[in-house]
Amino acid sequence: MEALLDTSRRLASVQTLEEVAAVVCGVVRQLTGADGATFVLRDGMHVIHVADDVVGRGKRVPIEGGIAGWVMLHREAAAVANVDGDERCELHRGTVVKSLVMAPVKRDEPLAAIGAYWSTSAAPTSRAVQLVEEIASFATIAVEYRVVLAAEVEACRQAELASRAKDEFLALLGHELRNPLAPILTTLNLIKLRGGDPFERERAIIDRQVSQLVRIVDALLDVSRITRGALQLRRAPVELASIVGRGLDAAAGLLAERGHRVEVSVPEVGLTIDADIERLSQVVTSLISNAAKYTPRGGRIEVLGGIEGGCARLVVRDTGTGIAPALLPRLFSLFSQSTTDRSECGLGFGLAVVRSMVELHGGVVSAASAGPGRGATFTIRLPLTDAVESEAPLDEPAALGELGTA
Repeated sequence: MEALLDTSRRLASVQTLEEVAAVVCGVVRQLTGADGATFVLRDGMHVIHVADDVVGRGKRVPIEGGIAGWVMLHREAAAVANVDGDERCELHRGTVVKSLVMAPVKRDEPLAAIGAYWSTSAAPTSRAVQLVEEIASFATIAVEYRVVLAAEVEACRQAELASRAKDEFLALLGHELRNPLAPILTTLNLIKLRGGDPFERERAIIDRQVSQLVRIVDALLDVSRITRGALQLRRAPVELASIVGRGLDAAAGLLAERGHRVEVSVPEVGLTIDADIERLSQVVTSLISNAAKYTPRGGRIEVLGGIEGGCARLVVRDTGTGIAPALLPRLFSLFSQSTTDRSECGLGFGLAVVRSMVELHGGVVSAASAGPGRGATFTIRLPLTDAVESEAPLDEPAALGELGTA
């Protein structure tokens, strides 16, 4: 009993099935006086010899091809006085094994089997059979836990491989799509410069749609770079107003097309941040474009800048379709949608890119909405290059400049 209790303690401290097998085989030999021991794991319709003094580690055989498989399928122990006269012991014929005891490790469905070998032909004693069964019983919890743990580790490994393959595919797909788009855009520009185009309206449609496709592909490439940790920032001190201005310029076409009124209040100086101006301008463009997309024609969009807690704060607020409360917690997750209306959804990685870009700059982004039909507010907070003590309220700006009204 003392040896079994010590075995139980040792099993509680080991990490892998191989270590469990080593502990079990050691105590089998110690208590039964056997010449060898085995630990066999079930793997579907096969068994694997995890530890075996005779057959050898790693041996894989059909579950119906040996004594270990038999005891697992029948859920009962087996004692064999002479392996040469037992058809279940074909695997041990011609070896030093002449007699053996095998017991299943079981609760509901046997996961493994434990055995003891002797090099002489003699019926194993009832004491030996009882000991092997007791050891199998003590090992049940340890084996079950390690089998589940091993399965989870393997599942995580497979998930990581699949994720890496997905990232590599996204990168390859983005580059393959980007290559033919460049000459198409160049050709469209050459047609425009040549003048006298009888299909000017059709060319403008193609130009607009190809430009949209370029933006989608660029976002796809950004997702790939971010997930692979390959995105590099070129940071320098820059005023938040400059970033907002570039972002608004990039979104101007969509704003004009939708007929939105855009009101901007961002101080020209005093909100200096250490940033990659191209990347953060892309963030602003994405938020303003989202606001334009989800706001009914002729709506109102506000872009407000100020200081809060030593950070630059940028708010993009709209009077659009709003966001359902259930969608807010996962809004910035990859492939998540900001609406349940599939006709309005994009591919679902725009806001994920926004969050990643902001976080790479040491900032945070959040979203709020009173619900469907009540608009949405996106807030970005970024560290200032120099802490500023004074704070300006954002909801009541001193000067509210109107960028444009369509």
